[in-house]
Amino acid sequence: DGVVITEGVSGSILTVSSLERSRDSGNYTCMVTNEVGRVTIVTYLNVLAPPTIPRIISFEDVGPFSGTISWSPPSDNGGTDQSLKYSMNITNNTVTLSFTTSDVTTLSLSNLQHSTQYGVVIIAENEYGMSPPAASTFTTPDSVPIIKSVSVEALSLTILSVDVVLLTDGGQNVTSYTVLVTSVNYTNE
Repeated sequence: DGVVITEGVSGSILTVSSLERSRDSGNYTCMVTNEVGRVTIVTYLNVLAPPTIPRIISFEDVGPFSGTISWSPPSDNGGTDQSLKYSMNITNNTVTLSFTTSDVTTLSLSNLQHSTQYGVVIIAENEYGMSPPAASTFTTPDSVPIIKSVSVEALSLTILSVDVVLLTDGGQNVTSYTVLVTSVNYTNE
């Protein structure tokens, strides 16, 4: 089953093909026997492989326009001493944001859109390959309306026109507009 033993110049060579990190990493005991006795040696085989999937994606402090994404490193980094690199895509219906980090498992986001669902895909990578993708979604909440501009025009001595231009309604229908007038005291000099 994928194991071949051949005779070399100074001893036997054990060749194992189709190694799997979880199955084949571990201690290997080699015993050599002759008429005088036996010698035993134990060696450890670390099968190197791509990392396993990143774990537990969480979304914290998600507001209408910002939030924080956190995740846990893979349960198995693939046996390497190198730092893992993480690639992340964050997508809504119109935009994909791509990030690459090393050893960082938290990312703060800004300039998000309110009332929008985002898909998140995170992949861990080492020098032996990429993990399967970890995927999740989050939705930014609605926000208060954001006013772009207000202009006031006196149409007569008793009538004002107030024009309010919204940058966004915050994801909800505007239910009312209130205009407060404060008195202004004029003095003639």
